[in-house]
Amino acid sequence: MSDRLEYHPDRDISELVEVISDARRHRAPKDIVPRVTPAEGLPPLPVGPATVVHTEVLTDYETGVPVAVDQFTNTDWIAPAITPETLRTRMENNQ
Repeated sequence: MSDRLEYHPDRDISELVEVISDARRHRAPKDIVPRVTPAEGLPPLPVGPATVVHTEVLTDYETGVPVAVDQFTNTDWIAPAITPETLRTRMENNQ
């Protein structure tokens, strides 16, 4: 027996044709891509100490259902963004 979860263990594979076709009917079209927000025109990201709200969702291992949510606030250090220019500068400074 494998550790893989069986979603319909009591059904024969031939009975799942309708389940599979229903899932295929409701899936997103393949030409849909996530929308990317261009960085131009946006305010710069903060660098240094910042107040950050963390949200942690605990899920049941077997069912994947969320069972608890924990939210806390921390002061975290926000590092500067890594861009091709900053990488190039780092490489030049390290040589």
